[in-house]
Amino acid sequence: MRIFLPLLLALWAPVLPAHEGHDHGDAAPALPTAPLAPRFEAHGSGLELLGRLHDGALTLWLDAWDSNAPVSGATLVLESGAWSVEATETGPGSYRAEAGPLAQAGTHNLMIFVHVGDVDEVLIATLEVAQAAETGTAAPTWLWPGVTALLLLATLALLAGRRHLNRAAAPAVLLLLLPLADGHAHEGHTHAAAEPLNIVAADALPARLPDGGLFLPKPSQRLLDIRTLPVQPAALARSVELMGHVIPDPNASGTVQAPRAGRLLAGPDGLPHLGQGVRQGQMLARLVPLAAAIDHGEKEAQLAEIKGELEVAERQLIRLQQLRDSVTEKELDAAAVAVSSLQRRRDAVAAGLYREEALTAPIAGVVSHTTARVGGVVAAGDTLFEIVQPQRLWVDALAYEPALATRILDASVRLASGAVLPARLLGAGTRLRQQAVPLQFELQPPLPPLAVDEKVTVFARLSDTLQGVALPREAVTRGPGGEWRVWLKQSAEHFTPQRVSIEALDGARIAITSGLGGGERVVVRGASLLEQIR
Repeated sequence: MRIFLPLLLALWAPVLPAHEGHDHGDAAPALPTAPLAPRFEAHGSGLELLGRLHDGALTLWLDAWDSNAPVSGATLVLESGAWSVEATETGPGSYRAEAGPLAQAGTHNLMIFVHVGDVDEVLIATLEVAQAAETGTAAPTWLWPGVTALLLLATLALLAGRRHLNRAAAPAVLLLLLPLADGHAHEGHTHAAAEPLNIVAADALPARLPDGGLFLPKPSQRLLDIRTLPVQPAALARSVELMGHVIPDPNASGTVQAPRAGRLLAGPDGLPHLGQGVRQGQMLARLVPLAAAIDHGEKEAQLAEIKGELEVAERQLIRLQQLRDSVTEKELDAAAVAVSSLQRRRDAVAAGLYREEALTAPIAGVVSHTTARVGGVVAAGDTLFEIVQPQRLWVDALAYEPALATRILDASVRLASGAVLPARLLGAGTRLRQQAVPLQFELQPPLPPLAVDEKVTVFARLSDTLQGVALPREAVTRGPGGEWRVWLKQSAEHFTPQRVSIEALDGARIAITSGLGGGERVVVRGASLLEQIR
């Protein structure tokens, strides 16, 4: 097997110098700094144009300069000297044109005529196309397949013959040598000539730059739906953030309680379920009164006594009526009144023992809470049903500044889902609760489905002002160190992070109080996705 090692070295020696004309000791450039395909940028009249040259064609992306939104339906005509071509739209805001003489090495001055809607704009740009490197000294292309095959066979034979090497290592070495063989099967030229392969990779993938910024190709921006907003500092109303929870409007809600101890029975339509709408006065359940055993016995005895007295009084009335000619009208009237009084007493005592009582809805609305069960025994004062009107809800919040209510102009409420609802301050309490002043706000309809006692955040706008930039909350992200920051668009495909200080404005916006001087294009949609690019 010793003959294979010299043979392997002999075959390897001419390969190394011929491998694309440079030493493998030089590390390949990192992806963020890899050379890009020739490209140009131009902007004007609220438009931003990016062009890229690849495979003899120009790919063009036309966006709104301020929002980064794709601009569709435009007519693009490119001119360079006597050469002219009109681009064809291939997708929303994406266009393609044959490069023609622009594919040749050199500096090309371009005029791009843009027509979209009522806008006619002439954009000026320069396209730099570098000279491709000369072909390096290499073996003829027809020689490489044979040399590669012989090299691989010799290596496998060497590994198979070495006792101290595992035969299973041969496939691993083969995998390591395949890229080399593939690289020498490409026409025997240098890396400069094969550069388009690296360019395509660099153009297609987002990358973190050494300065912490991002290279974000246009296709990736479209995929992530990146949107920007030019900003300018202005005087903003200061806001305060309060924690609160949803409560029912007491004028549009009610409870059904047991007036006395008893056993529950279903109403004519059965017991209502959660979420069921009810009418004012609708019977929800029936209550059969219950009493303690001793009280029940006393009432039974009292009823029996009244019934006995009533029987005697009725007989006495009958006798007097038979002796009408010998008795006075006064005696007859007294006997009749006695019978009527005993009858009412009997009915009243019997009602306390056996009569059912109807439990009705005090207000129209929706059943939000129920504890009623058929046959269940309840005590006097137990809450059986709670009824609310879903479009009439309030928010109860706590403020730790007693005079805060006098400075509140308006308010908004942010739900756990992120939705923001307008609210109106109703008033503030004069008694502390948990060492804070209770505030009540009325939610303005229409309202989404809300639950009573749901936790919410109240943003109260005050009469005080501050200087800053108002941005959507999603524009602000957390950096690696936990700091607040926003992303700025520096050019068509270049984004950089910027540390900022923030204050709350309302449920949907925040105020940038430092870090922005004005005129920057801030990413207001997709900023959290930019943070995830590594």
